[in-house]
Amino acid sequence: MNKIDPISSTNTLAKWRLMELTLVLIGVATFHASPAWALTQCGVGCPASYYSTATRTNLSCASRIETVCSPVSGTSLNTCEDHCPSGYYATATGTNYSCGTPYGNLQTTCKQISGTSLNTCEDRCPSGYYATATGSKSSCGTPYGNRQTSCTLVSGTSLNTCEDRCPSGYYATATGYNSSCGTPYGNLQTSCTLVSGTSLNTCEDRCPAGYYPT
Repeated sequence: MNKIDPISSTNTLAKWRLMELTLVLIGVATFHASPAWALTQCGVGCPASYYSTATRTNLSCASRIETVCSPVSGTSLNTCEDHCPSGYYATATGTNYSCGTPYGNLQTTCKQISGTSLNTCEDRCPSGYYATATGSKSSCGTPYGNRQTSCTLVSGTSLNTCEDRCPSGYYATATGYNSSCGTPYGNLQTSCTLVSGTSLNTCEDRCPAGYYPT
């Protein structure tokens, strides 16, 4: 049986702690083994694939501020940033003093994009979805004008969108009044049809790819 030298183990641990302290003193982001998400970085902001969860004072940083970051994962998350990570959409904002002054003591609640429909605080729908309505939503808060956008997954041979253009693969056939679209979209909707057939008529000033004006 191999014996563990307690003195050697203690020295190794001390070396690791000294190395970590050195990294902090020179202002380099440190990665901690436990917990797995505990990554801190000098300044405001996080590396790609991470989102901010708090800021705090760190006198060893040139900016005197460091950001606590967590890896992007899960079906929902709260970030100090005013936008959600790629693949997520904003559903609410709220006070979070852990975010600190750099983020106005505010956080954004985000959900992973999924399903046939969703409501977002953002004024545009995620890629693959189109806007069908807007409305008041106090939980979206001041950053988003206390409003939300209702979005539907793009599908079918025809659809009506509040946007002034059709989703990829569709062409505009009409526009009309729709109060559900609200002020952000001028209370107007665009009727769209799936591109198909040997000929078509579109309201747009250009024909879809693969077609030419006659």
